[in-house]
Amino acid sequence: MKQPKNPYSDISKRVEYSILGILFGCMFPILAFIIEILRLDLTFTLASYKYIHKTIPVHYIIDTAPIFLGLFAFIGGRNLDKAKKSNEELKKASKYREIFFMNMSHEIRTPMQGIIGVIDVLSDDGELNKEQKVHVSTIKQSSNDLLAILNDILDLSKLEAEQMRIYTKPMNLKVMIHKISRLFYAIMQQKKIELDLKYDNNIPKIIEADQLRITQIMSNLIGNAVKFMEAGTITITVKLLSDDPDVRIQIEIQDEGIGMDPNEMSVIFDSFKQAKNTSELKTQIKGTGLGLSISQKLAKLMGGEIKVKSELGKGSVFWFDFIAKKVENETILDELIVNKTYYDKNILLVDDSMINQKVIGLLLQKLGCKIEIANNGLEACKLVRENIYDMILMDINMPELSGIEATKRIKNEFEKTPIIIGLSANALLGDAERYIEDGMDDYLTKPITLKMLSKKFDKWFNAKN
Repeated sequence: MKQPKNPYSDISKRVEYSILGILFGCMFPILAFIIEILRLDLTFTLASYKYIHKTIPVHYIIDTAPIFLGLFAFIGGRNLDKAKKSNEELKKASKYREIFFMNMSHEIRTPMQGIIGVIDVLSDDGELNKEQKVHVSTIKQSSNDLLAILNDILDLSKLEAEQMRIYTKPMNLKVMIHKISRLFYAIMQQKKIELDLKYDNNIPKIIEADQLRITQIMSNLIGNAVKFMEAGTITITVKLLSDDPDVRIQIEIQDEGIGMDPNEMSVIFDSFKQAKNTSELKTQIKGTGLGLSISQKLAKLMGGEIKVKSELGKGSVFWFDFIAKKVENETILDELIVNKTYYDKNILLVDDSMINQKVIGLLLQKLGCKIEIANNGLEACKLVRENIYDMILMDINMPELSGIEATKRIKNEFEKTPIIIGLSANALLGDAERYIEDGMDDYLTKPITLKMLSKKFDKWFNAKN
């Protein structure tokens, strides 16, 4: 039950502030009196005090400083308490939000391990026909983009402070735009929407930019265009604005949807707000309203901006620009090359989830590994005593005995131990460092892909591709 507020406590604190204000205010008339005594070469007597006030009347005003500062402290102290309380509440809210994001991250990543892992295995299946490979590739790209975006959205404080980092790498922009467009192929066919791409051939074939951020912005803008259209054409226009010394590129997405009025356009880039058009179509569409706000911040991070022009009933045009670097060596390909290296290693996979055992096991088999399974930390310790392993993939959160405790037991019991890599769906800043401090040699965040495993194997087994 909530305790009633004590009014006497509030008054006593304000009186305390007032006394402190009065004491501080007393310094001003005392200091002013001392200065005048020294300046006029007088003695410290009551007569000197009266003489100074009579000849210099401004001292009467200075003498009121304790009263005014006491009154100010009485009033301002309450506001100070309110500010302090508000700051404490913000800290608590921030802590609760961090816990929420940590739990949400874990809950989302756990099922995504099954999705991304199986897609990874399917994409490497030589028995798929051409059409099936296209479908699997589309699902794989969508899943990976969702996961990559989730990694940053989970840490909203980084977005709010505009501290998100940009990671650039060589990429083929035209190929990337075709891949993004393909994500919306099914729904566009269903709605009878056509896509028209106008691409400036003066743009270098290979540029260095943040592919994920460009994908994120374009996916949001194309997705919105598809949402608010029933038929028509979406036109994507890619222009080269400048190329000296760096490349500045503008991407424009024009739709033939329901459009917006000026009042709606004024709020669409605000977090958690959406335009509230009264049309039947728009009122049926729900969402967080966060996508355009994130897109605006990402465009700024890449040295550009995002703008919109729209008219109610006549569609909308969104465009953004970004700075990229030229890549002289155009033989660099922006395509994922499947690692065909095989590792003849004995791996102990420790995980209490049957789905994770199956999916990660399939990935390890693709890399040519021999696998044994343990359902928890206790089983893992038992198997390590009986067998020799090159590496242990150890889940962090398990019943019976956690991955951290199992790692400590193994390292305490044996002088020479296998490489132990922690597995967890926890993806907040500092998680990896904390697990390594607890005794693990390395760490992987779920969901785990073939590429992620290959990189760790290359790192620890010095494999040559």
